[in-house]
Amino acid sequence: MTVADSARRQGIGEALTRARIALLEALTTTLYYRAEPDNDATIRLHAKLGFVPAGETTLGEAGERHLVFRLDTSWRPA
Repeated sequence: MTVADSARRQGIGEALTRARIALLEALTTTLYYRAEPDNDATIRLHAKLGFVPAGETTLGEAGERHLVFRLDTSWRPA
């Protein structure tokens, strides 16, 4: 997900991410996402929402490195 430069720092990314989490929680109790290591904004946002580091992966023919994060929602009340 990308938020336009002119719309950043207004809570749009967090609102969209929270909505995405809510939708996915109906399907599973463990959520994963990946981020480029230098994308500090998304890493901070997801950490704020409870995601924790879960490892690394490489993608594509170039073997681009990505960090993997996990959110366990099984402890949350229904």
